[in-house]
Amino acid sequence: MRFNLIAEKSAVFLIIFLLFSFFAYAEDLEILTYRDSYNKFETVQLEVTLVNGTFSSPLSVSNLNLRDSSGGLISIAKNSLKINETKYFYYFDVPDVPEGRYKISISGVSYVREGVNYLSEFSTNLSVADGDADILSLRPGYVLSNVGANEEASFSLILTNKGTNGLNVVLNKEGDFFNFQQQSFSLNPGQTKNIGIITRLSASDEANLDGKIRVNYAGKFYEIPFLVFRSDIVTREVVDLNETVDEGAVDLSLIENPVLITTLSGRELENLTISLDVNEYYPPGQIVVKNNANVDLMNVEYSIIGDAGEILDVKPMESEILIANEGAVVLVFINEAGDFDNGEFAGSFDIKVGDMIVGSLPIFVNVYGAAEVEAGDVNKSADAVSDEKDSVTTVIEPEEGRGFGLWVFLIFVFVLLLVLFYVYKKTKRKKEEFEGYIERIKR
Repeated sequence: MRFNLIAEKSAVFLIIFLLFSFFAYAEDLEILTYRDSYNKFETVQLEVTLVNGTFSSPLSVSNLNLRDSSGGLISIAKNSLKINETKYFYYFDVPDVPEGRYKISISGVSYVREGVNYLSEFSTNLSVADGDADILSLRPGYVLSNVGANEEASFSLILTNKGTNGLNVVLNKEGDFFNFQQQSFSLNPGQTKNIGIITRLSASDEANLDGKIRVNYAGKFYEIPFLVFRSDIVTREVVDLNETVDEGAVDLSLIENPVLITTLSGRELENLTISLDVNEYYPPGQIVVKNNANVDLMNVEYSIIGDAGEILDVKPMESEILIANEGAVVLVFINEAGDFDNGEFAGSFDIKVGDMIVGSLPIFVNVYGAAEVEAGDVNKSADAVSDEKDSVTTVIEPEEGRGFGLWVFLIFVFVLLLVLFYVYKKTKRKKEEFEGYIERIKR
């Protein structure tokens, strides 16, 4: 009987221990939104930081949920990014919901603190304001690039006017390692614009670069962190000005392949072939012009000539300096002023230093679907290179139940009730046996 009592107590203590392990401290995880309130269709930016302990398993988009005041799950398109071992970043557009207070929850968080395993859910409030006039959505909400020593980290910032008013947008920045293809512009309701963010990492010897992009509109703004981590950095020696090439100071014709034209991954391009359906949207393509001349090149010009030049355009059109053995990223776009006919067009992407063409890449463009395009439909751009890498994951989550954490809690409660019921039955039976024994003694 003593053994049974010890076993019963042990089972109860085990259940209590597990239940306490399930419940974590709210201060263990910090959830930070970049604004106090949002309108519907605006982009929520969210930092999730584990303050105490270490994650047992990584977070993903499935850990993030948006719930209404009654706890119901609301479907959202989620994007996630791991910043480091203790920090994650999420961003999503507010769905078409009424104004009010909603709950952002991070569920199924598994972590270890002071040797104890925890599985818990953390949450914060999301305030949605009324109004649909000045609404801007963006992608991405956070940029983190890991690149090699001679690689760039250029990307496209996608902005969409989801309100009923026209918007005047102005971009500002923190950090001198990148520039904007266009800094100020207007967006009509429903219009989307891609802005090239062009880096010049070759001008820096730093391994880690930290910047911000500020998007200003209608008295509001977004701030997009922009982090670049570079590997295999070699400190560049100061270049002797006498070895700087400017308009023929050195005869580049004596140098074999003074520049190379490659993809972002470093694969040398032999030609650029594009099939263009003018009814479709194409983001900007990126190619790399690498200085292979072993001396710095000054005032390097980029252009597309031939019939292809009426369809495609490049930015930037000039580099003040192209460092020896390093590269510059050039973006290739659809010419927004064009009104294209179906057909095949040829040309070349030329690189000039002074009056000399130091590099040339043949271009072939096949245009189709032009008969279906209405006049003025010019919001097109071309993806010249296909081996770019995505930094975020987008998943549209269907409505589901209360989540993994709630199921675990219910199972614990059910097991606890079973143990208590078992202890109660055992105690009741022993009590009845004891009372029977007393009655027999009285007789």
